[in-house]
Amino acid sequence: MSATSASVTAPGYQNAVYESAPAPDPFVLDNGDAHNDYWAFSTGDRFPILHSSDLVHWVSAGTAMSSRPSWVLRSGDWHPWSPSVVALGGRFVMYYTGLVATPRQTPNLTNCIGIATASNPGGPYVDHGPLDLIAGATPGRPLGCGDASSQGNIDPAPFIDDDGQAYLYVSTDFDCSSGICKLQPTISAIPLAADLLHAIGPRVPLFSGSQPWEQGPAAPTVEGPAMVKHDGLYYLLYSGGNWQGSYAMGYATAPTPLGPFTKHAGNPIMSATSSVLSPGGGGSPLTGPRGGLWIAYHGRDWSYANPRTLRIDPFPWQASAPGEPDIAAIAGPTSDPQPTVP
Repeated sequence: MSATSASVTAPGYQNAVYESAPAPDPFVLDNGDAHNDYWAFSTGDRFPILHSSDLVHWVSAGTAMSSRPSWVLRSGDWHPWSPSVVALGGRFVMYYTGLVATPRQTPNLTNCIGIATASNPGGPYVDHGPLDLIAGATPGRPLGCGDASSQGNIDPAPFIDDDGQAYLYVSTDFDCSSGICKLQPTISAIPLAADLLHAIGPRVPLFSGSQPWEQGPAAPTVEGPAMVKHDGLYYLLYSGGNWQGSYAMGYATAPTPLGPFTKHAGNPIMSATSSVLSPGGGGSPLTGPRGGLWIAYHGRDWSYANPRTLRIDPFPWQASAPGEPDIAAIAGPTSDPQPTVP
């Protein structure tokens, strides 16, 4: 198999579609909705970037940032996790996770959502610091780091609705509503300003772990949100479980971007097979060069000791009972040669 891209049996593809380096928590930007200029951003120091014209063959495009942001830990692992990018008015806005020290709070290491911008999808991205409100910010703790009832946010995912209102979906680490911070990963939404650089309202908690497959090593875990709107209904995709072990993807639906959300009874919609472990971390579905919806995600080959690599598979909508909404599905994870090309 090629060192940089999938081994394919023409005209199809075979996962993993990139093997030269890990690509955890991939987010793929379809630049200009052209369906021939794809940029994949993933977890890793300064956020590694891959580029493709067809979703199958990928090449390294460096890193999104030239150095670690000034506000994160100065040494060691600063949790450069789950970047996502949206284009607006000729500018590219990247949201990402970073780790800061907060000595007067418990816990004293906090995950925060940061923002950076660039004039090209491949960067370099200039950092703007943690996400915060335009006015009324909590002193010493930007909204991207937490609020009066929570601490820590990871896995940012932007969504712009048909009316132009933007939202940032995140996974909030700790519930501090009782005065004591307790690990309780919760999918939340933060309304964004028109410039996409600030919040214009408080965080809205949406749902926490409640289904058996979401159980993580320390608490029920829901993370990696990704929103898609279909036939007027809001489908919030997410990952759950243990990213180092049993991991999977499911979704919840709501009539509005802020809920109330109901988890799909058929969750998870993608889970491990004998040859693909820990599948998840997928972003919003995107259109392939020949049409059809596809989803990019990560998975491990055969062993939990192996790295999480970039994978793609179809994302079909399945008809439900009459009068019921369509079911979101993922035709994966696959590892064998696939006959359909994106």
